[in-house]
Formats: sequence, C-alpha cells, structure tokens
Amino acid sequence: MTLQRSNNPTYIRSLIDDRPLEDTIEMVTNINTYSINASAGDKITVCSGVKTQTSGRFGLRLELFNSSGASLASGTDSFKYTFADSGTFYIFAVDSYSDGTGIYRIVLARRDVSCSTMDFTAPQVALAQPNGGEVVENNSTCVIKWSSSDNVGIANQEIRLSIDGGQTYPAVIASGLAADVQSYNWQVPPELSTSKARIKISAVDAQRNIGQNESASDFTIINSSVLPAAAKVAEYTYDKLNRLIRAQTQAETDNIYIYDALGNRLSIEVRGGNRPYMDKLSNSEAAPDETIAILGRNFGARQGSSRVEFDNGISAQIKAWSDTVITCQVPFVFKPEVNVKIVNQDGASNDFKLKLRHGDINRDTKIDITDIVICVNALINRFTQRDANGDGLVNQIDQDIFLQRSDIDRNGQVDLNDVAFIARVSVKADPFALELLPINFPVSGLFRPVPNQQAKSGERVSFKVSATNLKEKAKYSLINVPSGATINQNTGEFSWQTNKQQAGSYVVKARVSYSKGNATIYDEQNINITVQPASTGKLAGYVFERRSKYSSKPLSWVYILLNGNNKNYWALSNYSGAFNIKDIPEGAYSVIAYKMGYLPQRKSVSIKANSTTDVVFYF
Repeated sequence: MTLQRSNNPTYIRSLIDDRPLEDTIEMVTNINTYSINASAGDKITVCSGVKTQTSGRFGLRLELFNSSGASLASGTDSFKYTFADSGTFYIFAVDSYSDGTGIYRIVLARRDVSCSTMDFTAPQVALAQPNGGEVVENNSTCVIKWSSSDNVGIANQEIRLSIDGGQTYPAVIASGLAADVQSYNWQVPPELSTSKARIKISAVDAQRNIGQNESASDFTIINSSVLPAAAKVAEYTYDKLNRLIRAQTQAETDNIYIYDALGNRLSIEVRGGNRPYMDKLSNSEAAPDETIAILGRNFGARQGSSRVEFDNGISAQIKAWSDTVITCQVPFVFKPEVNVKIVNQDGASNDFKLKLRHGDINRDTKIDITDIVICVNALINRFTQRDANGDGLVNQIDQDIFLQRSDIDRNGQVDLNDVAFIARVSVKADPFALELLPINFPVSGLFRPVPNQQAKSGERVSFKVSATNLKEKAKYSLINVPSGATINQNTGEFSWQTNKQQAGSYVVKARVSYSKGNATIYDEQNINITVQPASTGKLAGYVFERRSKYSSKPLSWVYILLNGNNKNYWALSNYSGAFNIKDIPEGAYSVIAYKMGYLPQRKSVSIKANSTTDVVFYF
C-alpha cells in the first residue's frame, strides 16, 4: 500500500499512547498520516482538537485504514474501534470542510474513553531568573525562579542548561520536580565557564502536553575558586627584588610581608578588610570619552576623595557610583593601554588593563574610512557622514561631540595631524600597532541600471543585476529581501516565486561589492517591483462511482490534479465526493481524476476570474 499526501511528501508519524501530538494542515488538500500497531481485540479511541485556525473553516476528519487500504472507521474529530486483526494500521487526518488550514493536536488512547475528558492544553511557563544578562560564579548557588500553571494540573517539571546560546539543551539540572515547585537552588559546577548560558523550564501535564520557557538572552558563568573568599588571593604585589610584599584577598584584606635590611622576612601583617575590589570591566577596549562600567564590591558611598584613576592619577568623570557598580567616562590618555583602579577612603583597589581605541570617532568599534571622512568634514566645517552601517542614509552630526572626538591629539584644534593619525591606524602603520580592521567604502556607478519589474501574484520575478566594466570578481547580495527572494552571489541572477499574499509594491536593495586589499568597495541600487493581485477562479465538483445505469454513490479519496500554466493544483474528494480548488489563475487546464484501482478520468476546463467552474467525474 502506498500512502501519500497531496502537495507535500509522504511522512508517516507514529502515535504514542496518551501522548498528544501537535501537527499542521498547511494546505487545504493536505493529508497527514499516522501509524499505530495493534493486536486483535485492542480497543482504541482517537481524539483530536483544533488549536489554531489559520484560514477558512477548519475541522478534523479522521479515518482508519488497514495495510491493504481498506477503511475500518472514521469520524469528525474522533472515532473508536476494536481491532479484529493484528498489524500496522494508518490514520488519515484531513480538513473536514475541505477549505481550511490550521494547527491541531491528536491523541491515541488504548481504551474506551470520552474525548471530552482529554486535555489538549499545554501548561503555561514563565522563567523569571536567570533570564539573560546576569553574571553567575561557578561553584556557587544560583537560584532559578519561574512560574507554571495548567488548566488541569502539572505532573512534573524539568530544568535544562544550554551553553551555546539556546541552540541545544543537553544538560539536565533537575527533573521530576513537583507541580508546586517554583524555584530551585542550582549548585553551579566548579569547572563550568561560559558567556552563552541559558536555562529552559519544561512542565508536563498528565496528558503529556508540554509547556516550555527559556532565558530571553544569554547570561554569563565566570570562573571562581573553591576556596572561601577570606583565603582566596585576588592579587599579589612584588618589589624590585621580586619579593612578595602584599597579597590581597577577595575578602579585601591585605597580607603585608615585612623584611629586614638583609632580606629576611620579619613578619606578616593583616590590614584592611574594606578595600575596594574590582571584578571586571564592561569593556576590554574603549575610546576616549566612551562610557564604561566597573563591577565589583566595597566601592562605598562616593566621597570627596573617591575616584576612578586611569594611569598617573588621571581621574575619570563619574556618571554613577554605587557600592558594586561605577559608570564613568574614559578620559583622554594618549596611550595604547592604561591601568584602571578605584581609590576611596579605605585605599586603592586592584587594577584592570583597558585598551584605548584612538581614532574611532563614530564609536562603531572600527577605525576606518568613515572616521577619516568625519575628521575631514570637521576640518572643513562640514558635519555630515555616510551611515556606518552602509545603508546609504546621510545623518546630521552633533558638531560639538564630533569636533571633540576628531581632535585626537588634543591640541585644541582639528587638523591634518588628526587625519594622518586615523589614516595610519586604518592601514596598520599606527605607532600603537592597533589591529587592522576591515573598511567598507561606498562608491557609485558600479551597477548597470535595472528597470522596474512587474508581475502578478503567483508568478516568478526574474532578472539579472550586473556590474559595469569591473575587472575584479564581484559579489552580489540583497539588503531588503521579500520572503522567498534570492540572488546568486556570483552571477547576480535574482529569482522570486511570489504567492497570493504578496501583492503590493516592493523596493529591493541590491548590492555589488569587490575586495581590494583590506577594503570592501560596494555600490547599491534600489529596484522597484510591483506585484499585482492575480486574476483567479475556482474549480469545484463531485466524484461518483456509477453502480448501475441509474444509480451512483459518492467516491472519496480521489486525487484531482490540474495541469497548466507551468504549475500543478491539487485537491482530494471528501466523504461526500466533493472537492474544490481555489486561487487558480485564469486559463485553460487539463483536469485528471485518479484513484487507485480505477481508470483515470480526464477533462478540459476553462478557469475564469472571480467565478467557479463546475465539473463532475463518474468512475
């Protein structure tokens, strides 16, 4: 026996006892197929319920077949059956109205049960923490909190961990949790460290409906020692003879090592306990006047002497100050790297190194041609630039900010020395040896013009974009992409198979680019595409089996196929022999009716816009 669905490939799914399965009727003529194994005498109840109606009238008709293709039982939304034989059996699910699509759930019960008692509603789950952005130490306790509920009741819950940003959740933190559990103290493994951690909570009800929720974004798990804070050394200090003179612990105490004139250690003094301690900087690299955050503890309340130092006593402008977080503006220090530390009434903290990115005027983390253009514009008192994202938009520049940023050497004026500094950095002739970054450089005139395009919905839009007199190997890409549209990056051939929902006007931005050294040279062109609504009609009819010269009966499960206009349209007759196919473009078609065991029937029809063409087949 060959089982297949119209308009999509054969795919048979197994139904597992008392486990609801969610599936979709994506096209009016879809048949979804399920398999079950049964023994003689087994009683089954098959129930279904609509979850979401996406088009037309939508309901489920179910029919049970044996492996020979004989129909054993059927019903709307459900049926019951007692097997006389053993073997593998198949259930077909179709839209009972033959004109709708939607999402539904189907469940198999190996007993006589009322479908009204079957539960198709999944539990609701909402994860509260960690939900993204948190910083958690390994070898510590992380409190996971969530809320969950169900219309009937939750059977059990599970917590899983992802360390790849939510792509997979292979690690089980806890399972078999009771319905009333809404928090869990997770002991983070000491060896675990990642910046892409996420948590997923799953709740399962008695009918095995599953509700899930996961962290909205990544959180970080950082390295930590198994030692207590009072014993963990955070920083060592050595003198010129490489003797240890200070060990600062995470408990902010200082162990001071005292030596005599001969270098013999005399004693160790323990001092402090409230010194500020820095855990991390929000940035490892920043530009002058960029805002960064410092995370740590014991920063205390800000007083007159409290400050953030950047080398040689240079203090930063403070934006906000609390006991655990300080935000400040990076001062101008003409160095490739500086040491950052906090000083308050209890002393100085440990320090962190911060790389400085001089010449990144627009703060896009790159030093490139855009920064040179801004600097030159400031030099000649013009304040416009091409957008750093390369979308062709011209933005007004805040004169004070960009004049200040363009004065890189801080001599009080924007001049050629500043332009030369950025140029040296962008070609890696920088005295600070900053890393070379890619440059995107927009030009014009690379494209051959493409005329406006028109098509009807359902038709394919095809054209080719190409570069003019370009010796380098060009690459083509799209920026504004309608659903289903593609472009060959090597040939520039554009293709878009439209559908009936895509009528309207579109502006597609195509880009041609080529590489030259470290620079990417590109040009862009807007192409106008108008998709007009297609003139379509409908084919409807019935299929009958002739029993005698004067009598016939409806024939179901007959495939109806239209050939024409380089596209096929499908339908399947229902239990009353009826079928219909909508949204057929105007034109002449050959209609074939086919059912296994019968001779195919063929007729010619003409489809007209906004009308229904009727046809009847007799087998």
